[in-house]
Amino acid sequence: YEFDAESHEVTFLPNIQGTILGSSADGRTLLFLHYTVAERSGALSIWSGGESKEIAELPTPEASEETFSNLVVAPVRATPTGGVFVFETNAAIPTASNFEGGAANNAGGYEQVYRYDTSAGSLVCVSCAPHGVAPSGSAHTTTNDETQGSEFNTSLGYVVANRGISADG
Repeated sequence: YEFDAESHEVTFLPNIQGTILGSSADGRTLLFLHYTVAERSGALSIWSGGESKEIAELPTPEASEETFSNLVVAPVRATPTGGVFVFETNAAIPTASNFEGGAANNAGGYEQVYRYDTSAGSLVCVSCAPHGVAPSGSAHTTTNDETQGSEFNTSLGYVVANRGISADG
């Protein structure tokens, strides 16, 4: 449902099944997760203009010391217009590419950082190393520009902070 603070009206938002994870500043574009508890898996979808579109299946993650194979999708950040969503997940998304356009090497149960461009429909693992280099730890977005320790390093090195997300993603 959407609540309009000026008119005090509540409007049903059709085609959303699951938990809303992120939103454009105006609330017109939403990223949501439909989660299957028994399988610990899910699907990410984008909702805009009353329509929803699945962008990725999230398979059950491999077990790691951090997550014990429980699906994690957080935090989520969006550009003001909802043109780009950036999020972390420990699910090895099979349809994601790495930043060079090849297959994302995102296995091992570690969290990686993904960027979804709503107009291009592209999902890129921005923290996944190219050329088959296996991840050795989780990657994270941060809210400052200081190194936070080895748990924030990946095979690509430190993931640079974004203080939210820039207007163009």
